[in-house]
Amino acid sequence: MSTPRRSCSGPPASAHVSARLFAAVVLFIAFGCLLAGYLLGRMARTDVKHTNELISANLTTAADSLLQKAKRIPPKAVHHSDPEKIKAKLYSIFQCNSNNCGPINNHNLSEYVKNSLNFRIFNLIKSIHNASLYLDTLR
Repeated sequence: MSTPRRSCSGPPASAHVSARLFAAVVLFIAFGCLLAGYLLGRMARTDVKHTNELISANLTTAADSLLQKAKRIPPKAVHHSDPEKIKAKLYSIFQCNSNNCGPINNHNLSEYVKNSLNFRIFNLIKSIHNASLYLDTLR
């Protein structure tokens, strides 16, 4: 005797089996949608998670705005003002001499500001790193 074959087009399953299957599928899809929404929400979040990222983000923003201001100053404005006074003032502001940050003339004011910012930020990051290493040795 052969075993009876099952077919997909056979008689419909009972109502309670269909309802349970439907509930399981809906629950699975709802759980998948919740998980996907949570993951997409976490990926879209722009919160800064670490303090050092916050410091570098603020430094980058401040440095970019200062560099943009320096780029907007035309060489003619530096030439008509007292160039020696401008040099002395910028050297005192950045505490950076021509050996470390390069000379200042009428045409490279933005380049000098960029070099000075890089020099100061490099020194700050080096100081933070040294302090962090020292505090780690105190544990």
